[in-house]
Amino acid sequence: MTKRTFALVVIMTVATLTLAGCEKANNTPVEQESKIANPASVYCEENGGTLKLEDSAWLCMFEDGSYCEEWAYKNGECKPGDIIYNTIEENTEPTETNYEVDYGTSELYSQEDMDSAIAAIMNEFNNEWQVKCEMHKIYYAGDEISQNELWHVQLSSIAPFTQSLVMYSDFHSPVNPEEAGAFDPDQEYTNYNWILWREDGGKWIVVDRWY
Repeated sequence: MTKRTFALVVIMTVATLTLAGCEKANNTPVEQESKIANPASVYCEENGGTLKLEDSAWLCMFEDGSYCEEWAYKNGECKPGDIIYNTIEENTEPTETNYEVDYGTSELYSQEDMDSAIAAIMNEFNNEWQVKCEMHKIYYAGDEISQNELWHVQLSSIAPFTQSLVMYSDFHSPVNPEEAGAFDPDQEYTNYNWILWREDGGKWIVVDRWY
């Protein structure tokens, strides 16, 4: 080996080790950060509250029926009793519907599991949306897509979710433009995504929805 060749090998080796060291240094904080619990969520639960996700915000729910946004509670800007939650009795059992349901095939979830998820979806669709749309169909996205959503569940340290389920829906927006809100009036929306998480065998929670 010539001196020139030897020098080139040394330079390449040093560069490789340096790059590997930088890559490890850059990845470590990210990996650690994903495992750090949300302080506001921890504070809520340590003080007897329970967490509820609503419109992308985590609420700390109290036994008296009131709630605070979790960070407002932790920072002392809100206390139990300040805001009364407008409770809506949720459907826990499948009811007669005027929309189609397609359970597909699943090795992960039973029809009962999906009925519970659909009840959570329809509770939000009928009671919490400001726009009154007409549901036409709800159908399972499949095991693979639902399993892929577990990646987000595993990164979440907010609550001990262990299962994810994805449903699609088709619905029609109001004809009147003034009633359609953010939707285009008199339009059929298809493949609208509903993302639900839960603890093993627990209650499904709609954590996201998008088109």
